[in-house]
Formats: sequence, structure tokens, C-alpha cells
Amino acid sequence: MSKQSPRVKPKASREAFFVRIDAGDGKVAFFDATEHVGKIMPFKKPQATCAMRVAESVVAFSLLHMTKKTAVTLGTKPVEMPRGPLARLERRGVQFPELEMNEIIVEVTERIFKPRDESAAPVAPVAEAAEAGLAGLFEPADDATGALAGLFDAEEPKRAPREEEIKVDVYKLQIRRDENGVATIEDPNETVIELPKSAVRVSVYLKSPSVPRTLAVGFIGHLGKPGNMESISRMAGLVLNSLSHLTEFRILSQIETVALGASPTRPVQTRVRTKEERAQFEVKGYFFSAESQPVAHGGVVVEVDLEHANPTSGRLLCTYTPDKALEGVFEQYRGIFDSGVQQALRGILGEELIEQLTFDIVLGSVDGPGVDSLREAGEQI
Repeated sequence: MSKQSPRVKPKASREAFFVRIDAGDGKVAFFDATEHVGKIMPFKKPQATCAMRVAESVVAFSLLHMTKKTAVTLGTKPVEMPRGPLARLERRGVQFPELEMNEIIVEVTERIFKPRDESAAPVAPVAEAAEAGLAGLFEPADDATGALAGLFDAEEPKRAPREEEIKVDVYKLQIRRDENGVATIEDPNETVIELPKSAVRVSVYLKSPSVPRTLAVGFIGHLGKPGNMESISRMAGLVLNSLSHLTEFRILSQIETVALGASPTRPVQTRVRTKEERAQFEVKGYFFSAESQPVAHGGVVVEVDLEHANPTSGRLLCTYTPDKALEGVFEQYRGIFDSGVQQALRGILGEELIEQLTFDIVLGSVDGPGVDSLREAGEQI
């Protein structure tokens, strides 16, 4: 009987490391810094980092949001690929084979500290511990707590260490996307938790509509003021919204942005716009077959979404309502029709104004002149 060779775990088909920085004028941008792995961080003031690993059935993203203090620390150290968290995300991602396209799994990991043993010997302050290396930060959840304390918690005097245990709560939520990739996350139980003093650790798992793989997202950072109440659905939305600035994730998830809804601590009333406050106009559409034969023609009412936008992609999100003459025809032409409208608006308004409008939409500050400019441009198409 021949001896069986040991099973070799297939290698990832791609690994990449991205750094998000402030690109000026309120813009953020992810830059591919993969070639800098093992070298000093190429940016002095990184806002976030994201490592990506493409495996056979899972695409893992490990996203780290930084405080100013953490950014200074990491800005002076060599870039490390967080293979520990990526491996954990891959292992967890394959455990949800029955996950539906309209479902997401959210894991919230919490550190629970036991009373401090004051009789124990003193230890080095966390600031010194953090300088010892970043390897611990990039280990699985049950191994990373020591490094996280040094990176995200305030400096403490030399005191005895506290014992701790790791608690992981798992939630199954619903996700739906509209035709523009605006995602809405809903929790049937409307679960709300208190944000911890230290960094939040959240993992989100969802099916990719683009490829037959699970997207596994790990997040470390702050999602609001410690002690505030926050819903699980908004926490997941904040994580996915942050990652939507990364082109690779946006393509794989088909999430342009996330409709977050009101915070539990600051509920706000949804604004209902009057007809005069909406950026609506009609565009005539003429549709042809691949053989250039006329198929149909008719009017399409276009409305620019004034509540949601992704300034990184710079795309205005539009909804389309075709008239009855285009019933049964328009859907197969929706993509190219949208591309035509986007191109026309950019040609009329210019890149600079489009960019400003997307930021105004994100900030909820679109005014009358901005709406008028969109409406007037649409009427010229």
C-alpha cells in the first residue's frame, strides 16, 4: 500500500494590504501598499488599514480603524500582513454554507475582565508593551487582547494584570440592496448593546452576489463614543460602509453604501422631501437590439438619491421609473441606461461639481441650488 502524502492546504490566490488616508477636502482613499509589507509604513497619518485574502471559498478582509495615537505608533513600524485574523476569518467563513444572499452573520467579541489581583507583581505599562511588537494584534481573537489593550486603551500605571475571558455573541440579520447598491441591514430582534471603552471587535459574514464565495469581514476600532448604546444592525452597517470605500469590496459585495438609519441614542425623524425639493427629471430612451433594430422607446423618470452616496466612487445614485411603453424591456437595458445618464450628467455638470454634490449628499446638506443644478442638467440630456 502506497503511503499517502500529507494534505497540503491550498494557498491563497491573492493577498493584498491597503492603507486608507485622508485625501483632502473630506475625502478618503485606500491605497494598495502590498509592496510595503515588511517595510516601514509609507504614510505618516493612516486612518485605517485593510488586509485582503482570496481563498477557495472565502474572501477575507481584516479592517483596522486607528485612533490618532495608534496611527502614530503604526506609522513608524514595518507593515505586517495580519495573517492570524485572515486565517480566522477564513476558518469561520466556511462554517456558514447555508447562508442566504439576503442574510448576514454578525459576531461581536467582548473582553470580560475579572477583578484585578493587586497582590501580583507589577508589570510594564501598556505603552511599553505595545512597543514590543504588533504581532499580537494580528492573532485570532482569543490571542489578541493583550496587544489591543496597549494600542487602544489609555495608558495605565504599573499594576498587576487582570484576568479576562472572551465572549462572542452571534446574530443573524437581514440585508437587502436596491438597484443602486444601497444596502439596508435589519435586525428582527432590534438588539442594542453598550459600546465598550476599548476598541470594538466585530466580524461580519455575507454571501457575494458577484462570485461564489463568502465575504468575511473582521473589524477592530471604535464605532462611537464608549458607553453609548448602539444597535447591532448599525454596527454591522458602519463596518460595511467603511469598507465600501475599498473598490475590491464594493465590487464583490455590490454594496455602494449602507443606509444606517438613526442611532438609538439620537433618534431623528426621517425627512420627507416635497416635489420641489427632489431632483427629478425625465429622459427619453431609445432602445435597440444587438442588430441595431429598434426595440422600444419612451420616457424614463430619473430621480437622484439625495440621501445616499459614496464619495469615493463619486457616482450619483439614481432610481428609474420607465413609462408603460417600456414595460418588460427596460430592465435588460438598465445598466447601460444608467451609464449613459451618469456620463451625461458628468459632461454637463463637470467632475468638480459632481464631487461636491456627492459630499453634500453624504453630509445631508444638499440645498436648493444643488437640487436645481441636478434638475436643470437632467433636462438637458
